[in-house]
Amino acid sequence: MKKLILLSLLLSFNSMAGIQIISDLDDTIKITNSGNIWESIGYGSARRKVYAGMPEFLAASRSYVSALNVISSSPRILKYQVNNLLEKHEIQTENIVLNRNFNRPGHTEYKTNAIKTMLEASNDSFILMGDDVGEDPEIYDAIIKLYPNRILASYIHIVKNRSVPATAIKYFTTLDLAIREHQAGRLAEEHVSDVIASILNVRELESVFPEFTYCPTERSDDALLIEASYTSDASALNNKLTEYCLNEWDD
Repeated sequence: MKKLILLSLLLSFNSMAGIQIISDLDDTIKITNSGNIWESIGYGSARRKVYAGMPEFLAASRSYVSALNVISSSPRILKYQVNNLLEKHEIQTENIVLNRNFNRPGHTEYKTNAIKTMLEASNDSFILMGDDVGEDPEIYDAIIKLYPNRILASYIHIVKNRSVPATAIKYFTTLDLAIREHQAGRLAEEHVSDVIASILNVRELESVFPEFTYCPTERSDDALLIEASYTSDASALNNKLTEYCLNEWDD
C-alpha cells in the first residue's frame, strides 16, 4: 500500500513538471559588447538597453514558462545594476545568479555548475538562451549531453557569427526567437505579433543589430515564415532588417 502511495506521489510530481528558461544576460538580453573587455567593464556595464522585442518575448513566454533564471558571469557587485535594468524593462525574473569572482578563467565551470544545480533542484524542462560571444554554445551543448531529456531548446544569439555546436539553434533577432517558439508549439501567434510590433516601433535599429553585432545581409531563416497570421508582418520586418544590414555594410 505504501509503495502505491509513493508511486502515486511520484506520478503526481512528474505531471506537475513545467518549463523554465535559463538565460544569459550580456549580449543575450542586454546590449553589452562583452567581447570588448574595456567596454564590458566600463561603458558596457552602465548600458541600460536590451535587445528590441526581448521584454515582449519574455513576457509572452509566461503563458507557458513558470520561471526565468538569469545566469551571468558578471560579478555580484553589479547585482543592483542588473536588478535595475530588468525592472526598467519590466522583465520578471525568479532567480538572478551572478559570479562571486571577478576572474574570467572560471567562467565555464561556474556557469555549468550553476545550470546543473538548477536542473537538479527541479523536475521541469528547460529552454536555454545564450550568445556566441563567450562559451554559452559549448556549455549548453555539454548540458544537453548530460540531461538529454530535460532541454527543450538551446537558443544562441549570433553576435560574432562564429562556429557553434550542432545542438545550438541560431537566432539573429528576437523575431527569429519568437517564430522558433511558435513553431515548437509553445508561443501563440498573437504573441509573435506583439514581438514584431515592438521591433517595428523602435526608433533606431541599433537595438536589433548594434554596431558590434554581426548583421546578416541575407535572411537565411525565411523558411521559418510558415503560414500564420503574423507572416506578412514578419516578412516586412525581415525585409526592413535586411535593408538595414545592407546599408551598414555599404557604410
